[in-house]
Amino acid sequence: MLKNRESKFVFYTLKRKFGRAVSIYSRTIGGVNYETGEQVITDTVVTVLRAVLLTVNYKLQHNFAMFATNFKFGGDIKLGDREVLIDLKDYSLVFQQGDYLMIGGKRFNLIDWADFEDVGYHLVVRNSQDE
Repeated sequence: MLKNRESKFVFYTLKRKFGRAVSIYSRTIGGVNYETGEQVITDTVVTVLRAVLLTVNYKLQHNFAMFATNFKFGGDIKLGDREVLIDLKDYSLVFQQGDYLMIGGKRFNLIDWADFEDVGYHLVVRNSQDE
């Protein structure tokens, strides 16, 4: 693994080169209204101005195993899956299943996520039209 300072340097270089605006939607179920029986659902939207959306060519040329804390074998991998890097300074909430991102007017569902070296998050997202 890279040292934390080196990880930050690589991450911020990618952020300057590939950074773009991403909106993160998180749905929280707060409880149940006992009078009506309806669930109280709160949607939270956070806009990250410089998230790193890795291109397919860049992903193939570079090895990002240094960022992954848990390497998983097998699973469901599709060609339309994209990888996104988000800075901890930009998004301090906890990711959960059911969250999704809006990138360039397209919805990408959150498939998997991991934090790397106290710098940010590594997300795997899939276009909702590909599911």
